[in-house]
Amino acid sequence: MTESGRVAPEGPFFLGYNEPGLEEEFQVFKDYGQALSYMEAPEVQEGSYRLFDCAGREALLCTQKWDVIAKGWSEPRPDAMRAGLSAFLRRKGCQPPDEDPDVRAFATKVAPILEKLEYQDTPALIRAIRGAVDRLRSKGKGRVG
Repeated sequence: MTESGRVAPEGPFFLGYNEPGLEEEFQVFKDYGQALSYMEAPEVQEGSYRLFDCAGREALLCTQKWDVIAKGWSEPRPDAMRAGLSAFLRRKGCQPPDEDPDVRAFATKVAPILEKLEYQDTPALIRAIRGAVDRLRSKGKGRVG
């Protein structure tokens, strides 16, 4: 639960970047904060991102100074998430998982497929930089200050 009494979002998180005129692209993140920090404020202002949690809730995104924040989450809409992710996987030549009635099970099956696709499409230098940033973040979480 969050401080406001709402259910906190659970991962995996699916970030869809929908540039006008192009097909929607999805990436997966284990951590909610990492997904938000991956976005840039000008792109969010243009409404180019969609963020789903594993329950199929979509975040209402906005900016606060230079940071991207989730102002709120929709009610679960698993069909919208399933449809978007399945269409994306088909475009990439992958078979989407079976239509599992449990949306969290579906999300859990999709996450490693997206991770593999991203790994294949991302140059080695970018993967190394992201790995270093992730290690720095995880070290910073353990600090008391």
